[in-house]
Amino acid sequence: MAGAFLNPKTRGPIDRGDFLECAFDDRLLGYERRKRSLTSGEVFVSPEDKERKPLVPLWVANATVFANGSVFPFHPQGMERYQIVGCTHRLGKLKAGSNDLPLAVAMKASASFPTLIPATTLESSFDPDKRFLHLFDGGLSDNLGIYTALNMLAKTQPKPKLLIVIDAYKGNPDCPSPNPRTRQIFPRSECAPLQSPWTPGISDIARQFIN
Repeated sequence: MAGAFLNPKTRGPIDRGDFLECAFDDRLLGYERRKRSLTSGEVFVSPEDKERKPLVPLWVANATVFANGSVFPFHPQGMERYQIVGCTHRLGKLKAGSNDLPLAVAMKASASFPTLIPATTLESSFDPDKRFLHLFDGGLSDNLGIYTALNMLAKTQPKPKLLIVIDAYKGNPDCPSPNPRTRQIFPRSECAPLQSPWTPGISDIARQFIN
């Protein structure tokens, strides 16, 4: 996947994120074997649909909306809320909505770390004057996926439910350090949310979930 960052073609209208999305599709999601892309409709299958079964386990990617910093979960309800109608997929424009959006697009959006990977842009019909929705790394709004997981679990039966959260961060926030210098503040402002386990609203949702 390093080729996505070093490909000389990224100097044109196609950016590093486009090649990264193709790499995800080819090597992680089985495009090279299936000769087609997996879509959201093959993960999220309605319980009422007795004829279809999910092809892969339930999996939700989180992104962050550039305009307001809110969580954008790549599940049907999240995409329908913003009325998603299109995206860029495999270096081309694609008309796609909540039931047929390629999973590689969701994975790339979730990995669009600011300054390293350009924003992922989806087409929306929600506002005719603002047709494009720009998304960054989901860690900026819900790094551990707790907000999305609790929302989904709260809507399912039966009880009890078990949520396992794995945090790979190894730092020690209580370790004393000198005051940060100016040149340290700007890059820290971009990644600080990644290390915050309780973004606003999550504690309230957790309380409702437990009760």
